[in-house]
Amino acid sequence: MKILHINTYDTGGSAIAAIRLHKELLSQGYDSNFLFLYQSAYTIPNSFYFSIPKKKKHNFFIRQLKKLQKTILNESSEANKNNAKLKNKPIEFEMFSFATTDFDITTQKIYQEADIVHLNWVSGFMDHNFFKKNTKPLVWTLHDMNPFTGGCHYSSGCEKYISECKNCPQLQNTINSDSSFENQNYKMQMLSGQQIIIVSPSEWLRGFATDSKLFRHCNTKHIANCIDFSIFRPLNKLHCREILNITNNKKVLLFVSDNYLNKRKGFDLLLEALTLIDDNEITLVAIGGQSMNLTVMKNIHFLGSVQDERLMSVAYSAADIFILPSREDNLPNVMLESLACGTPVISYNVGGMSEVIIDGFNGILVKDISSAALSEAIKDFIQDKFNFDSKEIREHARLEFQSATQASKYVEVYQNIMR
Repeated sequence: MKILHINTYDTGGSAIAAIRLHKELLSQGYDSNFLFLYQSAYTIPNSFYFSIPKKKKHNFFIRQLKKLQKTILNESSEANKNNAKLKNKPIEFEMFSFATTDFDITTQKIYQEADIVHLNWVSGFMDHNFFKKNTKPLVWTLHDMNPFTGGCHYSSGCEKYISECKNCPQLQNTINSDSSFENQNYKMQMLSGQQIIIVSPSEWLRGFATDSKLFRHCNTKHIANCIDFSIFRPLNKLHCREILNITNNKKVLLFVSDNYLNKRKGFDLLLEALTLIDDNEITLVAIGGQSMNLTVMKNIHFLGSVQDERLMSVAYSAADIFILPSREDNLPNVMLESLACGTPVISYNVGGMSEVIIDGFNGILVKDISSAALSEAIKDFIQDKFNFDSKEIREHARLEFQSATQASKYVEVYQNIMR
């Protein structure tokens, strides 16, 4: 059984989750491979990157195409057309993706050799005409809502994906707010008659998928993300703080996001909440994106982007609590990583967080999505109103999210679909 995982990037949250599964499958002896569109500096075993197919004829022309490959990947004609549709899109929403690209995955040798294709986050890579050309059994893991919407990755409460994505709130002021409807229809046409196993890391996202116009007839399953508990584990707190140059004895809060300005991630809510708390009681460590000049609080450490998982384990262990103020989210890797390190999590009672955080046991669930409510939860923690046990938090996470357990669930899906 030769498995091919597909993801647009080899970095980012969806890639991390998929690569962890891929590595676990390899460790169990399965023939697992990975195809990406864009390549970073990281080495991933059994990985391949999209290439323009070679042809026996017109060698000179092919050589010219190869020279232009990097430009084609970054500025493809379909990408330019789609970007034009998004001009003047409201800035409060994050990315919006269309289902047309210039890339044909079926031309790749590694695809042709596969027995099963496992799609992950494929926006900007997979044109949906792939489904009409594909001859392999399909599994598709959802990392956000885009696969079943007219283009948004998180709907911000909009439910038009259930019926028709017309007059999209996220496309107001663009050349056509019904571009989402056209995109949804294209997806419908390409998916018609296809049999795909849909997997969601959270029941929250699975519920939306089963309600959607695109996936309501698909077989959907719930399988959580994997965590490597040999890497993410509790370390000596004082030593970790020395490594991060945190020398005071205040409560250490940790926040992680690849983009501080992403409204969905809720960093604005956290900053506002911190204005309601005495600076002398806390230190905030922020990881991801770029450092920001802030005067909101005195004790804030921006560590920038951290790619090394062992250093992330140091950060989780240095923290007293991890703050996850997302307004919407699937099943964030950072939440699971923190719990694996025995560090409790404060989160709003939304998305996959509400399925994992047990109030008072491994974290605090904040009912209202507001800075005031978040501030009160942080104050309760500072005042030691909760007695969190690091060992119990880790053990509970290990039973739920160990890589071997999650991989075995996927193997069962693969074997069933092959039969």
